[in-house]
Amino acid sequence: ISHRGAAGIKKENSLEAIHAGHALGPIYVEIDIHRTKDNIFVIYHGTLKASYMGIELEHTYKSLKKHHDSMLTLNEFIKEAPKRPYMLDIKIRTANSELIKELKKMPASMRRAFSSPHPKTLQELKKAFPDAKTFISQPYQEGPIRPLDLARQYNFDGICLNKWWVGPLVVRACRMSKKQILTYTVDRGLTMRIIKKLFPDV
Repeated sequence: ISHRGAAGIKKENSLEAIHAGHALGPIYVEIDIHRTKDNIFVIYHGTLKASYMGIELEHTYKSLKKHHDSMLTLNEFIKEAPKRPYMLDIKIRTANSELIKELKKMPASMRRAFSSPHPKTLQELKKAFPDAKTFISQPYQEGPIRPLDLARQYNFDGICLNKWWVGPLVVRACRMSKKQILTYTVDRGLTMRIIKKLFPDV
């Protein structure tokens, strides 16, 4: 999965990053969907506080665009992005009818997977788009077991964990529960070598 389009290669979540991500041939390109203070859905990660605690962005679209000129609205993304598979990381606490209506404009081939740290959001998306995969990402500072419990409770396909929380016991627990585990962000050669050593079959 190419994270935030192709963060580190191009400006994260930009159209250029999305194209660069697809050029690498991943299963999915991941993007973040947030909502501005004036209720515009944008392709933007946001601050840790906004992303993980479900607090709405404190900026209007216009003020945010001033500082992030490459930022796309969700409508622009649907029209301009390659019609390829995406993992849509929803940073909004509630997947309301407006968001679901916008996502329904997207070809099914694009909305292949959803992730979110908010279980109710993910549950609503699972109901609206039963063919898409659902992954609960780690609520801020809650450790690796909480998302697995939520994945079991709501029957999500798997969990997303920061690389520092991954260990053999967590992987074993996921396998026993028949849940997939996704790890992010692996962006250093040393980290990759450690992961290969610990998990030679991955």
